[in-house]
Amino acid sequence: MNMIKKLLSISTICLLLLPLLPVTAAEIKQDFEDQVPGSLPRGWGKAWGKQEEDLFMVSSEKAFSGSRSMVVDRLSPESTKMWGLSRTFPDFKSGIIKLSFHFLVIGPGNRACFSFELRGAAANTDRLAALLFKDRKIIPRSYAKSVKRRDRSILGRYASGQWYRISLSFPATPADGDKLIAELTPLKPFGKTAVLKLPMKFPQRKYGILMLNTSPGKNGYKLFIDDFTVTNITH
Repeated sequence: MNMIKKLLSISTICLLLLPLLPVTAAEIKQDFEDQVPGSLPRGWGKAWGKQEEDLFMVSSEKAFSGSRSMVVDRLSPESTKMWGLSRTFPDFKSGIIKLSFHFLVIGPGNRACFSFELRGAAANTDRLAALLFKDRKIIPRSYAKSVKRRDRSILGRYASGQWYRISLSFPATPADGDKLIAELTPLKPFGKTAVLKLPMKFPQRKYGILMLNTSPGKNGYKLFIDDFTVTNITH
């Protein structure tokens, strides 16, 4: 009986100490290995616009790790309209949030044009940050009021057929910091990481969705995404 009481006391102390320990948790982790090629990537779906001839699915054609990835196939010349995909984004209450994924683009640089956009819960009016891919350039954007709309600083450039890792790190609340940090690293072959810092815009109420949007009149490319993660580093 005394031994049981001691074990219970130790367990209680451990549980009390858990909130004091730093936590690094992958709130979202997708390598697509557990999904059948041709199926819709779990958690993602069409949000708006006309998909036309575009394909969006799990693919076994290319992968950075394992044998599967997510692909947006916009090769068809018939695909000229804008449309967008989205998935819910965890509403972190504190810490530093890191969104990261590997990507590979196949197709001419002047044809591949798309963007990732982070929005708050009021998705139509609460734009927070974006990554614009255009003419083989990657341009991070913050929608903070202090950032001029014409400020289009380039994070880096990418080549067709090569894998890269890109990430956005940002504070969950103003108490956690005020900077959005974008990073781009060439992979296979490995290259130097480019870094760009911008002011962070925080959501009106809470974090809402991450969108992937195509651009009008731009087609003739494939976009592969692998190892998609969202991590919260809580202080």
